[in-house]
Amino acid sequence: MIVVSVGIISLLGSVIYGYSRKVIESNYQSIHLSSLQIASNVIELQLNNDAEQARSMLNDEAFKTLFKDEKTGTKTFGNNKVLMERALLKYSSSNNDIRDILVVNNAGNLSFVSKYDLNRQSVNEYYSSDNILDRSWVSDAIAANGKEVFYGENVLFSEDDKDDADKSFSMVKEMIDPDTQKAMGFLVFNIRKSSLSATTGTHDEGYSTGRYMILDKAHVSETGYPTVVYSTDSVESLKRIMDAYTGSDSDIHYLFTTYENEVSGWDMVNVVDKKDLSGTTKYIGLMIAVLCLVMVALSAYLSYRISKSLTYRLGRLEKTIQQVSDGNYDIEEVFDNSEVGKIGNQFKKMVNSNHELNDKLLKTKLKERESELLLLQTQINPHFLYNTLDALYFMAVIHSEDEIAEMVHSLSDTFRLSLNRGEKFITVRDELNRLKAYMKVQSFRYKDRFSLILNVEEGILDSKIMVFIIQPLVENAFYHGLEPKIGKGWIKVGGIRSNGCFVFTVEDNGVGMEDISAALTGYGLKNIEERIELYYGEGYGLKFSSTKGEGTIVTVVVPEEAEEARLSGGDD
Repeated sequence: MIVVSVGIISLLGSVIYGYSRKVIESNYQSIHLSSLQIASNVIELQLNNDAEQARSMLNDEAFKTLFKDEKTGTKTFGNNKVLMERALLKYSSSNNDIRDILVVNNAGNLSFVSKYDLNRQSVNEYYSSDNILDRSWVSDAIAANGKEVFYGENVLFSEDDKDDADKSFSMVKEMIDPDTQKAMGFLVFNIRKSSLSATTGTHDEGYSTGRYMILDKAHVSETGYPTVVYSTDSVESLKRIMDAYTGSDSDIHYLFTTYENEVSGWDMVNVVDKKDLSGTTKYIGLMIAVLCLVMVALSAYLSYRISKSLTYRLGRLEKTIQQVSDGNYDIEEVFDNSEVGKIGNQFKKMVNSNHELNDKLLKTKLKERESELLLLQTQINPHFLYNTLDALYFMAVIHSEDEIAEMVHSLSDTFRLSLNRGEKFITVRDELNRLKAYMKVQSFRYKDRFSLILNVEEGILDSKIMVFIIQPLVENAFYHGLEPKIGKGWIKVGGIRSNGCFVFTVEDNGVGMEDISAALTGYGLKNIEERIELYYGEGYGLKFSSTKGEGTIVTVVVPEEAEEARLSGGDD
């Protein structure tokens, strides 16, 4: 019981623990997916606002004029340099999130403004470049065909040495004249990353891992990871998180919830260490362990009580069995209604029944011995009867009473054949001779009113059948069929061998019967049925067919081979 209980609880606990952990993780992801969707919507509003400002610049006729026919020998705008910078400063000042603006025309002339003078020095690397139009972000802008392209980092210069608050990401756009649908050049907005912090809400959830990241999966950084646009986590933790996010380290277990921003194509990611979520599951595991210990203790206690109860009852049963094996059949032990007690009561009942059966068997053997003695006596008494009938026969012959002599002789033959020397089987020939003697006696009584017709195959005359099978049927046909009949009558006895059986028929032309079932209730016919079933088994016996006023036919079927086997075994 202990092993089964611990096994079941362990299995059930493992299933519950695993399922609860998945439910907790699923609920966490479901909740934060909604938060990511809201944050993404806020970012979309912000990025759409920045994009709308870029589009408004393209509709500014003064701004478009500055781009036309600007072909100086320098990398910067020449004649319109001051006017271009003033225009760019106007647009950057109208949006606090935009920190830097760079414009480049198709000739490669550029103009750059920033809210920080230090950024002007950083952009000088473009001045010394052979051609700024060879940059990869220019190709991306051309491929976008006027649509804004967002980068998770600054495409103009490196900001690795800057604090997170001073870093920016870039929006690149090919400027297409809305009137002529011709390309005018390229526009770059550097937008503060700090503007994204307001979209992610509070950062402290009580977990060791930061809550949010924004990843630019379309642009891979030098580390091989997607570009991190924004993160609330430390640099040290960020590397482990990115290893888990990209699948490069399968031993790190983080739970990620991701939602894609439609405007930028960035992934809004919520990340948490699975260990931080295991607090609840640890509590569940602890409860399962406690429950397991309680069940072990309870199982041990119940096992002790149950086994003690069973061994006590089994001990009483064993004592009773030993008592019977010692020959004492008077069981005084009283059993209860438990399972063992029921077995004890059944055993007690069986012993008492066997004791009664032994007593009955002993009485039966005594009666059988008495019957054997009585049979010896009945075998002696017929000699006196035969001698008396023989004396009457000789006296009738002496006095020339031929009819009386013949009647006494027939009666003597009838008794001699009926007794059959105490044997259980008789030949068919002797059975027919007994019928002849019987009908001869009846002929004397009824002045030859009735006759016997025999039609039995010659081949079965020397075969043996049970005594008192055909003769009682003839007597029954005589008394119930012919005697009530007015006028003469006959009884036909037939016998054949068919399919390994002896088939005998006793037919009369007497008064017949309306209800055949009534005949079967008689003692004589019922006795024949029972004797045939006892000796030959089921499937053999008597069949009746009768018509009122016309007569009755009785068919007897007994097996031939079964009889041969019985005869060969003797009459033990």
